[in-house]
Amino acid sequence: MRLRQVGFTLTETLVVIGIIALLAAITLAVYPRTKVTAGVTACKQRLSQIHMALEMYKSDHPGYMPVHENVDFPAEPMRRPDALLPYLKSPDMLYCPICPPCAKKKLMSSYVFTVLPEENSGLYKSAKAQFDDWFVSPESDYPVIHCLVHDELHFYPSERHLAELLNPPYVVWINSKGAIKSGRFNVFRGHDIAHECAK
Repeated sequence: MRLRQVGFTLTETLVVIGIIALLAAITLAVYPRTKVTAGVTACKQRLSQIHMALEMYKSDHPGYMPVHENVDFPAEPMRRPDALLPYLKSPDMLYCPICPPCAKKKLMSSYVFTVLPEENSGLYKSAKAQFDDWFVSPESDYPVIHCLVHDELHFYPSERHLAELLNPPYVVWINSKGAIKSGRFNVFRGHDIAHECAK
């Protein structure tokens, strides 16, 4: 009578290792995407808070100067975002939740506020022409406030030139009507966070 050998054959062992490796690869591919999605959602919530702070600022400062005739955002707190601090839960609200500490030390905010310079500035005329182009329609979808953290963190500083050549940045933004959106958009890359953090 032959005894049955207990254990795995080499083939069975390799099949099990292959399955484990495949499952690990799928999990590792999904995890970063989930992390990015969670970061985008948190950033949208923070932009919503900033938008509410701007609305409260407007009610406290009647006669404010708007960003543009078709954009009813007050210009002054857009030029100086720290003016919104009394209306926000904490100073951290001016930074995207996934903004790295190195950028927080160097930047006043991780959000880019689209606002004209003061009228006595030498840049005012050319900037006004650009704003008229962006906001010619009251329904313009151009970002009035946007965050570049999501795009900036996905490219190593040495590869930034490739990102800039190949695709517009992935941004989370508020448009002229206060709608909060996310996706690819051709915008001025105002915060080179990857470069700042590499210094």
